[in-house]
Amino acid sequence: MKSLKSQLHRLFVQLPQLSSALSGGSLWPMFNLYLSFFIFALSRKFYWKGKASTFQFIFNNKKFFLTLYDNLDLAVLVEIFVLNEYQWEPAHSVQTILDLGAHWGDTAMYYALTNSDAKIYSFEPMPNTYQRLEKVVAQFPNISTFQAALADKDGFADFFFSESSLGNSLVERDQSTDHIQVRTVSVESIRTKTNVNKFDLVKFDIEGSEKFLFEYPELKSFSRAYIGEVHLDLMPLSIMEIKSKFSDFNIEFKQLKKDRFILMAVEK
Repeated sequence: MKSLKSQLHRLFVQLPQLSSALSGGSLWPMFNLYLSFFIFALSRKFYWKGKASTFQFIFNNKKFFLTLYDNLDLAVLVEIFVLNEYQWEPAHSVQTILDLGAHWGDTAMYYALTNSDAKIYSFEPMPNTYQRLEKVVAQFPNISTFQAALADKDGFADFFFSESSLGNSLVERDQSTDHIQVRTVSVESIRTKTNVNKFDLVKFDIEGSEKFLFEYPELKSFSRAYIGEVHLDLMPLSIMEIKSKFSDFNIEFKQLKKDRFILMAVEK
């Protein structure tokens, strides 16, 4: 029953909201987009799983195209454009953004649409996801991509698959199905590769590997602000320990689930 309610809420509440957000606000285009989303959602659930469909969207008065494959893609767009998971503007000017755990470019795309003057550096280790990332961001010249995962040092490490691409991680867990070797980079190497000494904003969604970011001893010298998912169930740090590492920042947490939070921190 809970699953059915969730599906109905997605179809009749979130998809209309997503259609409004990505249609430029006009009534007829919004209705057409909702109808397309509705058909896409039902067909991918029952008989056209994985079949690509390309949509034209308008957001913040900017037109862009996006190829979607399944209902997970819709769920990701809902997180970004309806639930506004990364909608946060620090008081300072944001000219450089580091995107850790870029997935297929969903957040990088959002930042490119809302910060058209910013330079965005996106890191994603999973080969097939990275290939999709490159295709998605090709229409945004201010986004640069790098195929690597954040870790404590440069090299290679096991990267574990999950049922959902959103759960792929350097951290092995019960639902992990397989693994491959991926390239890893340290915080210092990111500075070298991007030629940015201090970012204006670091976004992270790296399934437990945020511990490598939190344990970096010079967080204030690395970025003026941070936003991202904290997975307490995937790393050996508590909320109080994380707060202590951000002692030079004004920090707040928004709870998503029992052990999942969005952290927002800006330098004092």
